[in-house]
Amino acid sequence: SMTRLAAPQRCPCGHTLRPSQESVPPPLPLRAATFARVHLRRLQCVRTRSSIRLCFVYSVENSGRGQRKGRAGESSKQVQERAKSPGSKAQPSTLSGLKELDDFLEGQRFSRKQKERVLKRLEPERFKDIDSIKDTYEMLKKSLTLSQDDINSLLLRNVNVLFLPRDRVERTLNLMAKALDVRKDVLKKIVVRQPSCLNLLPESISAKLEFLSASGVPPEKIGSVIAVAPALLTLSITENLTPKVDYLKDALNLEANSEQLGRVLGKQPTVLCCSMDSLMSRVDFFLGNGFNNEEMRTIVLRCPSVLNSSISRMQQKLDYGRNVIGCSLKDIVSHPPFLMYSLYERIHPRYTYVDTMKGKPKVSLSSMLAPSDSSWCQRQGFSLVEYQDFREDLLNQQRLQLMSQVAVGMNSVGQRMSKLLNQMKADRDD
Repeated sequence: SMTRLAAPQRCPCGHTLRPSQESVPPPLPLRAATFARVHLRRLQCVRTRSSIRLCFVYSVENSGRGQRKGRAGESSKQVQERAKSPGSKAQPSTLSGLKELDDFLEGQRFSRKQKERVLKRLEPERFKDIDSIKDTYEMLKKSLTLSQDDINSLLLRNVNVLFLPRDRVERTLNLMAKALDVRKDVLKKIVVRQPSCLNLLPESISAKLEFLSASGVPPEKIGSVIAVAPALLTLSITENLTPKVDYLKDALNLEANSEQLGRVLGKQPTVLCCSMDSLMSRVDFFLGNGFNNEEMRTIVLRCPSVLNSSISRMQQKLDYGRNVIGCSLKDIVSHPPFLMYSLYERIHPRYTYVDTMKGKPKVSLSSMLAPSDSSWCQRQGFSLVEYQDFREDLLNQQRLQLMSQVAVGMNSVGQRMSKLLNQMKADRDD
């Protein structure tokens, strides 16, 4: 039997509704406990951005393969009684399969909370029998030499890989090992981080690898790229990967040189895993702060990780470099890793220590930030122990300042709440 709510076409305000990008996981009581398949979907108004949540419930209690469907006028109780009658071809209840899977997970030393998370991601219509699940499980554990932590991590990410046939999973593993040319431990890392890659067809995996090669990634580095960003294997080429690569080529002016694009993707492959809005916001950040296209291109080629960094943190470092250190945009272009170093643990302590010991000398960003603490103190002629003590005191001062700001904010909120309660009490008395 199936019950479905009709999706409205228009918002109450009269504007068109479109599917929202936000995914909502089905609740555990409906998804696993009663074994009804539940889809939660959000529709968003194109103008007001308000969301409407829809709940689609597909009951599978009588939809097993080989079962007779409910007749007109029959209640669910009558259908169950007829299924239990002699001569009925009803399959064993899926709920008993859930109990077997629950016992199996408990035997693998899963905690109650972990079992709930696994069952929450379960697709009950794919459940067949516990023996096939155990067969696939033992093959994965033996072929990849998975530890208990690896098994827990894999199943918590996607328990449905256990429902795949053993021979299919084995063929996919052999194909990935041959195509990526990686060691066994690297292949294990890919599968544990992205278990859904075991459900991919061979032609889909080959197409993704050919796309990376055509984008300029050297063939010998494709395996390491997938190891860093295994989600690339699950992304759509036409809807996801191609638009991002085209945008990077256009924004960085790399149309005629795919080798430079391959260098960016080889150093920071997770760029292709982020959203298009995220990429565009990073580009707008550099252009909005006075960098021209050529300077932005130089920064990205030298330090591709800026395309994945927090915009607010990069803005803080940029403002600190301009207003405190006094560096120009050309200084940052010549040393882009400045935007990657920690402001509170490296940039600010070192500059403050130099300012304390030598006044305000003009130093290059590379000489002040790049080396380790011991190398930097040796080059500058400082004592490593004294600098580490100075930095620890500075960090403690920053923590106390932050705690005082939080306390002031909480006190202000408390005062506003107290004032509001007193006003409500006075209104009630009146």
